[in-house]
Amino acid sequence: MIGFLLGILAFVTVMYLDVQSDYKRLESNTINHNRGAWLRTLGLIPAFGCFYFPLDSLTFGHIALKMFIVAGLLFSWWWEFFDGWLNLKRGKSWRYNGSDDKDDAKTDNILQKLNPTQQALLKWGLIILFTTSYIILIK
Repeated sequence: MIGFLLGILAFVTVMYLDVQSDYKRLESNTINHNRGAWLRTLGLIPAFGCFYFPLDSLTFGHIALKMFIVAGLLFSWWWEFFDGWLNLKRGKSWRYNGSDDKDDAKTDNILQKLNPTQQALLKWGLIILFTTSYIILIK
């Protein structure tokens, strides 16, 4: 249980720092999404470990499945709450996606094709899928 709580703390800390960093970079329009993705991935390794290691692994298939589910769990929660938190900090609505620019994040390009209800269904569908899979996996 302590590992799980540490995982949540690590996840929220990295998200907080990333929101602050992107918010500052929005002013000068210098967000490098590839660099940010690598830094975010490195920052989330402790959270990934905290969610992964309570799970017992027996075979390569189990290890791969668990890695996929934990990565999906972190990605889906990140996608919903990072976007929303940054948007609120900017004084925009939770589902705001900005203009369609050539340097947009790939996830922004996906969301810009959807209306707010469709965005919510996509993001919360992924959250439910991966969270449920994770809960089933750790039983």
